[in-house]
Amino acid sequence: AQIKLPQMPFRRMLHRPGRILQKLLQRAEFGRKTSVSGESNKQPVFYEYKEVNHMAKFILSAFADESSPVLDEQIKALQKEGVSLIELRGVDGKNVSALTIDEAKAVKAKLDAAGIRLSALGSPYGKASLGVAFDEHLALFKHGLELCKRLDCKRIRMFSFFIPEDKDASLFRNQVFDQLDDMLNLAADAGIQLVHENEKGIYGDTDDRCLELLTSLPRLRAVYDPANFVQCGVDTVAA
Repeated sequence: AQIKLPQMPFRRMLHRPGRILQKLLQRAEFGRKTSVSGESNKQPVFYEYKEVNHMAKFILSAFADESSPVLDEQIKALQKEGVSLIELRGVDGKNVSALTIDEAKAVKAKLDAAGIRLSALGSPYGKASLGVAFDEHLALFKHGLELCKRLDCKRIRMFSFFIPEDKDASLFRNQVFDQLDDMLNLAADAGIQLVHENEKGIYGDTDDRCLELLTSLPRLRAVYDPANFVQCGVDTVAA
């Protein structure tokens, strides 16, 4: 399903964009930053973008497993609501990452028959303790890349590893970044885009550290979940 917005008369202007949003906008494909006004954080800041010649579109994608754990029922719910794009997460009672290659082929056949495509895999990659053997986790991740190929999917939602409770996250920065860089290298070789969610308890669960991840790892993209920031005491408007 697609929602089309009217053409803006000259330029698109965003009032007081948060820091993470600024970073995402700088990477946006629909325009380029032309000027910035505002003398301090207390003053309104406007980002001005040149218009492009096509209509702006929002493409809706759903976690269909929130309607049912059963794939056939998920497809029925999607068709009822007119949604043809999903982030595949739960499939017949298990996470998509646990599918075998043959199971992935069967899932793809069902989705194709229903005219449904994938926006991303809703994976648990990076949603693991730093104490877990990374080689084992990386092997699971490699399987996920193969699943993407079978499912014709170009993105994986992932995370930046759980920090030991009551420990300073900065102590684990190098380990987190090294592990994410390994994952990004493998994903790049496979033509897959990794998108990071700000899950509570992981390294990137605050606006400061999410911005650090996006800045230091430019191949990484973001999934912004404001509810997770609320759990971490982050001001979602400022973020």
